[in-house]
Amino acid sequence: MANIGPLRQLIGSDPILFIRFVIVGVLNTAFSFGAYALFLFVGLNYAVASLLALIAGIFWSFQTMGRLAFQSRLRGRFHLYVLVWAVLYGVNVGLIAMLMGIGLNAYIAGLLSLVPTASLGFLMQKRYVFAAPNSNTNDR
Repeated sequence: MANIGPLRQLIGSDPILFIRFVIVGVLNTAFSFGAYALFLFVGLNYAVASLLALIAGIFWSFQTMGRLAFQSRLRGRFHLYVLVWAVLYGVNVGLIAMLMGIGLNAYIAGLLSLVPTASLGFLMQKRYVFAAPNSNTNDR
């Protein structure tokens, strides 16, 4: 029998939250990758394209994650969201550069970097951005 402890710990006590997060995450990823591909198409460097797609995606996904996935607006948390995505941008560009270094083009490298970057994003957002406040309800 498989040890599902880490998966159960990742999902937590609310599997519906995890499902909503995944669905909204897929939509947000499609939006961000579409922006990235558009910026590449118009001739921008992959790092600039990734940065511009990230900026557009941050504004879009903070709203969709807060409202649709976590069903909360969480005022005062946007700066945490931006900080998490600054880390994720560095990870993403590093992965793209590494994959391009082994011969992949920027489109495929960007696509392949989505899974590890999105997984790290889920963990960081769940823990640092959209975590329910302990006893302070003023953030909601």
